[in-house]
Amino acid sequence: MQIAIVETSRGGGAVPEFDPIRSNRSMSSRARTTPSPIRGPDLAAGAPRAVPVGDDGAMNPGSQESFPTDLDTRLLAAAIAIAGRARERGNHPFGALLTGPDGAVLLEAENTVVTGRDATGHAETNLVRAATAAYDAEFLRGCTVYTSCEPCVMCAGAIYWANIGRVVYALGEDQLLGLTGANRENPTMALTCRAVFAAGQRRIAVVGPVELAEAWAVHGGFWRGTTA
Repeated sequence: MQIAIVETSRGGGAVPEFDPIRSNRSMSSRARTTPSPIRGPDLAAGAPRAVPVGDDGAMNPGSQESFPTDLDTRLLAAAIAIAGRARERGNHPFGALLTGPDGAVLLEAENTVVTGRDATGHAETNLVRAATAAYDAEFLRGCTVYTSCEPCVMCAGAIYWANIGRVVYALGEDQLLGLTGANRENPTMALTCRAVFAAGQRRIAVVGPVELAEAWAVHGGFWRGTTA
């Protein structure tokens, strides 16, 4: 079974450019098949925008953690590239990565539901398994998960139990449901990660959805009934 998790580094420093797999292959060389583009609502010139929401999932323009930083946007783009790699390998187009308290990329993971024959092989769950094996809970409290799509109920629970302190995502779960519909391969649940976290005993900061054109494009033509 192919393992789709890569540990990058524990070291500090900002991430000027992200190389998802630390190889000599460029991002473009991995894009052997180009998904049909899907345009999300109200996307202008690829500019990232976040919907202001509170920790309880309600619309709240004054809430903290509502808008992404430039680094957040770059790392989301990297997570989406990982999602594209998952698609190339025959899996669902989802990807995630973990950064340390200093913003350095530590781990990445992609969806392995199909090739791993594991219904729990979501990108975030694969990432959490690797993270909890490599780092202690105190360290993970200062870490951030970046994911191409909002964590589902299962993945949000895994993030909570791992003690990871922050989540940044591109597509929202409701937006994903609009793409997949009643697809039997991805019976998306209408429950936000904020609602899951709010039921816990510790706060997890959430930023998202962040509207990026590539977050929609990676799903282009993948789900039955999806139109370009």
